[in-house]
Amino acid sequence: MAYFLSIPEPLHRISLFRPKQPNDKIFPDVDFITSGIHWIKYLLSCVTFKGITLSDDDAVVKVILEPEWGIYNRCFYWAYQSAYRKTPITSGFFVARNWTYGTRARREKRDFVNYQRFGELLNDIIETNDRAKLLEEWEKLNTTDVLEGELEKITKRFDQEVLGINMMQFPIIEFLKQVKPNEIDLTERILYSKRFISKFIRIFSELKGVREKMYEHSIFSYRRFVINQLKINNYSELRECSQVDFKVALQKPEDMEPHLSDQGYDAFLILSLLTDNPIFISYLFQIYLNQQAIDFQQDYLNLREETDSNQFQKFLSDIENLLKKYKIDFSIKINNCEFKRMAAWWEFNQFLYFMENIAWKFYIYQIDGYDYNQALKEESVKKHIKNAVIFMKNYQKHHSFYASHIVDKNYESLLLKLDNICPKKNEIIKLIEESVPQSNEYRDSPMLMGLGSFQVWCRELYASLQRGIRC
Repeated sequence: MAYFLSIPEPLHRISLFRPKQPNDKIFPDVDFITSGIHWIKYLLSCVTFKGITLSDDDAVVKVILEPEWGIYNRCFYWAYQSAYRKTPITSGFFVARNWTYGTRARREKRDFVNYQRFGELLNDIIETNDRAKLLEEWEKLNTTDVLEGELEKITKRFDQEVLGINMMQFPIIEFLKQVKPNEIDLTERILYSKRFISKFIRIFSELKGVREKMYEHSIFSYRRFVINQLKINNYSELRECSQVDFKVALQKPEDMEPHLSDQGYDAFLILSLLTDNPIFISYLFQIYLNQQAIDFQQDYLNLREETDSNQFQKFLSDIENLLKKYKIDFSIKINNCEFKRMAAWWEFNQFLYFMENIAWKFYIYQIDGYDYNQALKEESVKKHIKNAVIFMKNYQKHHSFYASHIVDKNYESLLLKLDNICPKKNEIIKLIEESVPQSNEYRDSPMLMGLGSFQVWCRELYASLQRGIRC
């Protein structure tokens, strides 16, 4: 499977019940293609060490294309490290798999470079079996413009495997001349790899149309999260709200790796910046669900009741103690009403997902020419209907609780409809049948937008804190 540095674009997904998923109330409002919590850390590092003002679009483009420490520099360097260490490549580098986005991305000039192949090629150059011969061929290219032997193979690989279909204008020969190594370079692999990468990005960023395309880059969704959710735009704002020494907690951008630290400081920094945000409560809920081995996409849990349980209160106490390991006077100050409000939104959003999933199953049976009642025989559909009925019973039994917390004009008509249906299987099925589209246009399956990325965030943050305690 190949990965390209490109600008991901979501598939057309079905949305039968949710006019707009309330990401600002539940999960982070960031790009759902990648988990990318290390990119939040990266932006905070740029604010800290490079003086970046995040509201400046041009500065953010520089963050992407800066040859010595920008996002693409990090992507290429991590890809090279993966090739050198012979470890699997990760998909969390602001990329799109070419089997998902490649055709359209290439047509719209969004596919640029296969960074996995880039890393492998760079590693093969440094690890070459016959350095003397390769250096001799490189010297010949620089003096006579003649390609031969291994260097000719390298050029072909670069052209056919590394560069995307819209990179025909990249001057491969000129680039190779600029990165001609010597014996010391191939011994000092880290220094040479960094020079090779920075030279490539410098040429790449000056190609026609590349810089303009960067304004559509996924980093802007993470920029939006840092500004809107963390309320941080510049260095002074970060310094004011930080409860830890951020110059200790954060690596410089050029030193950053695609994971949170073993010491846990950066994880603590991010969590402490989120404590006044609904997303922090979502973090607590998700960690609690993990500990209870509950899959939010399959299993219903009455969070309204759960937040009052002794088990949940002990969980909160354990989290508080974990965070106090990093800063003794740090405390969680969230009133019970805020937990309740978030519990209502989590349950409601999960219910809508169950309903959408059943409706999508009906829809697929319909466009395939089958009776959609056949979908009712599937175990996953049976489970989702059962969970939907349980929620509806709780919703009507404690109507004032849900009505007081689930307040959003986009959902008013749906809530009115829910108020008037009986919480029984047949009524749920009837409501779903009314929502199934009549067209035969195929749509991809519904999803809890942002949940997958958020679950990765939660695991990484919690694991980093736990590693820090053990250090």
